[in-house]
This record gives sequence, structure tokens and C-alpha cells, in this order.
Amino acid sequence: MSILVAPLEALTDSLLSDPERRVLLALFSYRGKVTELVFPSLDALADRSLIKDKTRVSKITTSLANKGWLTKKKKGFTGCNQYTMCMPERLTNLDSDAKLVLDTKLDSDTKPNLDSDAKYDVGTTDQVQVTHQVTNHINKPIKKKSAIALVIPEWLDGELLSDFIDMRKAKKNPMTQKAISLLITKITKAFNAGHDTTLMLENAIVGGWQSVYTPKDNPKQSNGVVINQPSGFTPKQIKTQRFTQSILNPPEW
Repeated sequence: MSILVAPLEALTDSLLSDPERRVLLALFSYRGKVTELVFPSLDALADRSLIKDKTRVSKITTSLANKGWLTKKKKGFTGCNQYTMCMPERLTNLDSDAKLVLDTKLDSDTKPNLDSDAKYDVGTTDQVQVTHQVTNHINKPIKKKSAIALVIPEWLDGELLSDFIDMRKAKKNPMTQKAISLLITKITKAFNAGHDTTLMLENAIVGGWQSVYTPKDNPKQSNGVVINQPSGFTPKQIKTQRFTQSILNPPEW
């Protein structure tokens, strides 16, 4: 069994179409542990992303480059492309308190609160610290949240999983990155136990459920009301509906 390691944003980016998502995940599957540079052929990409038209695959990689997921250029004289995988800046999550304003305007008649000989150590965007001030105020280092690495098993239908996430968004109950990671773990345990994970996802999408369930975890009954079922009818109500349908639609003799 092969394991795919890719950023969670590759699955949750709303700007990606399903073919673009498949090609992007296929590109990530060629990535090594210490490099972001991949150079699969168009034939290999088309085969792994299940898109037969190589011309379409080439156009999709160009679209992915325009959306910030990669850079694309020719490799030597071979005519093949090489791709450098990256994360779109629009998906970089920074807390509002991490935005620093470095330009401080002081009135001409206001004495600065800093020594004229003060030294400032300014690091990367991940942290900024001011030292040797007259006051004892020190800005604490600001750490940027790291994205959760998404591990998608080869047997898992990524497109179906994406449909489930879209269904949750449509019900105004979107999933966090951690929730999606835990959901994949739950599906993996069900798969290892021999359950049909594709059927589990399909049932959850059709039923509008908040999670997926194995047969033994199917919605149970409490006080005669079916839990986790969209209808919420009691057994008596369901029996009445079936009786009415049998009268309105009698079986053919």
C-alpha cells in the first residue's frame, strides 16, 4: 500500500476543480522527503490522475501554477516539465495579532521612549524582538501556525471525501483541518476492519450526516426516534407511511 503525504489545503482549497485536485495530489505523490522538485512525464501524470488527455493535464498544471500551487518550467533539452511544489500565499493562515506595524509615527514634541543607541534585532516574519530598550517592554516572538500534513491512503477516494467536506460546508457546519485529519483516521480504522469505506462516505453524503459510520455504528434508536437520520420519524410513523404507499401504489398481480 502506498501513502500520499500532501498539505491539507490541497484537499480543502475551494478554488480547485476536481481534475485540478487529482493532478495536484498526483504531483505531490512524486515529491521526495527533502525536495519540493518533481518531474513526472505527462503520461505518468495522466495515468495517476485518471485523466486520459495529456493536453488537458498540461493545461491543468498551468492553471495550478496560476493559483500558486507550483512553478513550472522546461527541463533541459528533453522537452519535459519540472515542477516545484509550493503553498499559495492566499492559504497561509496568520493570526490577526501576528500582523506587525513597524512604522510608528511620533509627534515632533514627543520624546521617543527608546534610547538613541538602542539596537534592534529584527528576524524573519515568524518572529520580531526588540532589545536594549530603556523600558523593559519586549515583544514576544510570534509563531506562525503550521499546516497539518494530510496523509491520504491510496485506497481512499479523495474526490468522494472532498464531496463529504463540501456537504458539511453546505450545511453550514464546515470541518476544521483537525476534524478532517481525525475523519481520515476513523475511515482508515474502518478500512482495516474490512468495512466498505466508499459505501460509508456515500451513505453519509446522502444522509447529510456529520460523520461516517460503520454498520455496527449505524444510527441507533432512542425513545422511538431514529437518531442521525435526516427524517427523524418514529417506527410507527414509518409503518404508516409504508401502509399509505402500499394503498396508493398496489403491487401488480
